[in-house]
Amino acid sequence: MYRIGKDLTRMSDRRNDLCVRICAIVCFGLWWIARALLVSFEPNKLVWLSDVVYLSLVIASYVLRSPVRGRAVGFRERYFPFVAPGLAASLLTQPVSSLALAPFAFPLMLAGGVLFCLGVWSLRRNFSIMVEVRTVVERGIYRYVRHPIYLGHLLASLGATLLRLSWCTALIYAGIMAGQVYRAVLEERKLAAFCPEYARYQQRVPMFGVRLPLPHRVQASSRSA
Repeated sequence: MYRIGKDLTRMSDRRNDLCVRICAIVCFGLWWIARALLVSFEPNKLVWLSDVVYLSLVIASYVLRSPVRGRAVGFRERYFPFVAPGLAASLLTQPVSSLALAPFAFPLMLAGGVLFCLGVWSLRRNFSIMVEVRTVVERGIYRYVRHPIYLGHLLASLGATLLRLSWCTALIYAGIMAGQVYRAVLEERKLAAFCPEYARYQQRVPMFGVRLPLPHRVQASSRSA
């Protein structure tokens, strides 16, 4: 009976993983189509291009992603990670109030988009929205910052806020910051619980700051979503 129960649990987990993967591919696919169709309305084509590349990489990651080692459990790990992206989406529904700060806003949005792309490219099959563990990845951009995707989201959202500056958008951005920092903390706890080597990685690489590469330092390779 124990073995049968274990097999049923595995089947249920695989079914849930497949449902999550299909939903993610459909949602990001629709987002990709919407962004592609709105290209003519984009004031900055480089920002638009970084968004399209990022979404393409996310879709590919969900199609090819690795089996999970530590599954997301409970509200905080399964659903809280969607709070910050939801706030960012609500930020984009606010009308652009002025382009006076565009010389600052567009570079921030572009830098955020580049970090998005580098982060997902480095994670590849390990990317996940929920707090899950697959493997520890230190390659690529993860050699210099532990959370490049969240850092990119903060920069891009700051740029979008500057274009829509008001008390409302400032509060939304504060919520995005708090949400992404807490999400990173949840992720790091999960990684530390499943991957003993993650503690050494934390000591070497800053959480949101960027460690500049040094010529004499030998870089290692291996992190999670």
